[in-house]
Amino acid sequence: MATAAGAPAGTTAPGARPTAGAVVVNEYNARNVGSGRDFFELLVTGDGLDLRGLRISDNELVDGALNGGESVFVLGQESFLEDVPAGTLIAVWTDATGVTPDTRIDPAAGDRSLVLAPGTGVETGRDGLADPVATGLQTAGDALYVYLPGADGTSAGTDNVYLDFVSWEDDRADPPPGLSDLNLPDPA
Repeated sequence: MATAAGAPAGTTAPGARPTAGAVVVNEYNARNVGSGRDFFELLVTGDGLDLRGLRISDNELVDGALNGGESVFVLGQESFLEDVPAGTLIAVWTDATGVTPDTRIDPAAGDRSLVLAPGTGVETGRDGLADPVATGLQTAGDALYVYLPGADGTSAGTDNVYLDFVSWEDDRADPPPGLSDLNLPDPA
């Protein structure tokens, strides 16, 4: 993380790009098959982070590159994502149906949460990967990769910068280099 000029060590300059561990998967729900009510939650551990353009995907890493056939969630370019304080929880829904987005953060009032859904703060698509796009999370095993795109600005290729990774059940996904695979068991 970038250190703010003249600021105490451990602080970041407003608008700093996240590094590994600065944004982590805090929770996920993959139990709503067919209803479009899957979500994942990110916890921001770095302070003053610019999360615009951050990617989250459930495509698997194969030979150093993400495969296709799942989805890529791309955080938008909205101003509320350019200086996100530490401790913020960001719920990202895979479908906007029935979701009430919340794009306002007010740390002084104790409000450090955002609720995003496709069309409000996040978009979903291929982002340079192969078709088709499936936005739901799998109950029998899946993985979530949190990353910044490589030099080409898309999820394609081997140059993505991975920040966090979590997998569950029979996922068959490889962790990015430098990140471990917890492979969470079925909670049922």
